[in-house]
Amino acid sequence: MGLLRNIEVPAAHGASVKLETKPMVDITGADIEHAVSAWQAQAKGGKRGGLDAKRQLLTTARRLFNCAIRRKIASSTPFKEHGVAMIDVPTSRQRDRRLVGDEETRLLATADPYTKDLMVAALETGCRGGELRSLQWLDVQDDFIVLQAEKTKTKRKRLIPISSTMRKLLDRRRKGPDGKDLAPTVHVFGNAVGEPVSKRMANRWWSIAVKAAKIDDPNFHDLRHEFGSQLLEAGGELHGELHEVQATLGHTNITMTSTYFDATTRGVKQAFKKLEAKRRRQSMRVVAR
Repeated sequence: MGLLRNIEVPAAHGASVKLETKPMVDITGADIEHAVSAWQAQAKGGKRGGLDAKRQLLTTARRLFNCAIRRKIASSTPFKEHGVAMIDVPTSRQRDRRLVGDEETRLLATADPYTKDLMVAALETGCRGGELRSLQWLDVQDDFIVLQAEKTKTKRKRLIPISSTMRKLLDRRRKGPDGKDLAPTVHVFGNAVGEPVSKRMANRWWSIAVKAAKIDDPNFHDLRHEFGSQLLEAGGELHGELHEVQATLGHTNITMTSTYFDATTRGVKQAFKKLEAKRRRQSMRVVAR
């Protein structure tokens, strides 16, 4: 467990041992709690006093033990005993930040070409950054982007209608340096020849754009929230078509977009058309000023 590399826990006879060197079968709930306290203390200078670091460690450790059980490496986990949760793992806080004022315009103006394309794609599809970066040209089919289950966070296949703005972006990115269409297996949001761009590099370019735009505390994921919010608002008299938005974003939890309903392909396309029309009207108003 890389997160625990420098954390020591009590051992026999008053000694201590680094937790990552301790056999998994010997790690106890007390060891986990000791590690959490140490990890949170190291990160207490952060905005939330180390609470996010605590959640990250607990979530990662729980996932590791569950994986070990599935692979027959371990037979039990300190997180649960006889079906009862023994360690409280806090859920992540839900961000509700949206782009306000001219933030979208400022970000697009300061972003490098790659980040700008990724931003536009997120605002037009509601896809996560990782989903966009893993997208291949074979996933772009007719009027839809087909997100395969293995490429989504929730492991559920999704169909994303392609708006006119997104179509123009895709048509431009499909051409390689030689003017020919890129191969079906290369990445839509890769480099000039379709080679994948790492999360680290994409995050770095995003941070540069944010700093240049002088905007406080935006995450790339906020673009997904902005898309979902605008899609709800575009529904108008149809009460936002919550089930269409949920299907489009791939939410599985009711805390995300209310009760899950199966959405029809036709319904999702109608919701996208309303959003596209709304964004077109907003652009016309800006030009008219």
